[in-house]
Amino acid sequence: MNILSSLPDALGLIVLTSWLPLKDLACLDSANLSHSSRKIFLSLLSGHILRHECVLSLNHAQSVHFIRWVLTRNVAVVVLTIPFELMAEHNLYHSFLDRCVPRLKHVRIEEPTDPLLNYGPSHFNKFLSLLVEHSRDLLTLTLCGNYQIPCSLFPVLSKNCPQLQTLDIQGKVAFSGWGVVDASTQLLSLASLSMEESNLIDSDLVPLLNLCPSLQTLHIGESNWITQSGVTLILNSQAPLKSIQIHGQQSYRNGADVQVLRRRLELTNLELNGAIIFDDLMRELSENCPALTRLSIENNNILTDAGILSLSRACKRLTDVNIRSCPLTSSDINNYFSSAVHVYFEPADVWLQFPDFTFVGNEWLELAIQAALTEVPPDDDL
Repeated sequence: MNILSSLPDALGLIVLTSWLPLKDLACLDSANLSHSSRKIFLSLLSGHILRHECVLSLNHAQSVHFIRWVLTRNVAVVVLTIPFELMAEHNLYHSFLDRCVPRLKHVRIEEPTDPLLNYGPSHFNKFLSLLVEHSRDLLTLTLCGNYQIPCSLFPVLSKNCPQLQTLDIQGKVAFSGWGVVDASTQLLSLASLSMEESNLIDSDLVPLLNLCPSLQTLHIGESNWITQSGVTLILNSQAPLKSIQIHGQQSYRNGADVQVLRRRLELTNLELNGAIIFDDLMRELSENCPALTRLSIENNNILTDAGILSLSRACKRLTDVNIRSCPLTSSDINNYFSSAVHVYFEPADVWLQFPDFTFVGNEWLELAIQAALTEVPPDDDL
């Protein structure tokens, strides 16, 4: 049903685009609107997309339908979720690359949901390379799923996406071929880099950080081969880092020779999970990170109270300190900070704090639940 032509004025269009889901808006026909009303409708629709109220909720088939609708109506979309299946529709995909992609600023790519499609890394690399080559205004790129990314993609990004500010990989990523990334390859505008899980090792961090000279936020999820040496390399890089989150090795393992911290940092947030920071480095941090406001250390079996104490004495802007599962630390750290600092301490075996708590296995618990269920009286007896 076409209700657009019966709308009385621009106010009706504003109301419509504010409450209708995008998948319904995409089905409406604006052909019968006057020129001015149609212009208002398309402008409001673009704003609707900008507010992220819709595209992410569409399934892959609906997303392909919406992209076809965008191309047909020539709507100026700047935020879009792109399903990988779009590549299967050859004509639509190339028309999309030529007409829609150059205007996109925020792109989210989702991996195939249908296992029968049998897409491999080579298909993804071709898909992403073609997209990047056309994305001259791209600001944000989000990859959802598990990917194998050849580092040859970075020169393509550097050449074609000079305004790229955020690269967010929401899944597992395996990088390969760091040797092709030379000093001339740089993402000069990239300020935020995030990945949930990666195969990064300490030696990969040097070309990665040289690639991103303006990096302010770095989040490296599970990467069990990053050691305390890698953390020092990150801290010594020339990037103006303000927030670092790293989930590195879970048990202490010697990396390369650890260098001393060579520069003063404007770091405000530091979150480290794993045995990747030790007392000496903590002391150096305290001397070189006067702006630090938040510290979180988890699952570290080499850090002691001495490292925390040195930080408490030097970093006077701290407001939040979180220490979890660090067996060589004690609850004494609560006394190291002023009352204005929120300190959370959780020992390695938190259940030992409760003397009346008895640890039980899952098998015993399941049996106990089944026994309790058989003792519940019928509804008529309640």
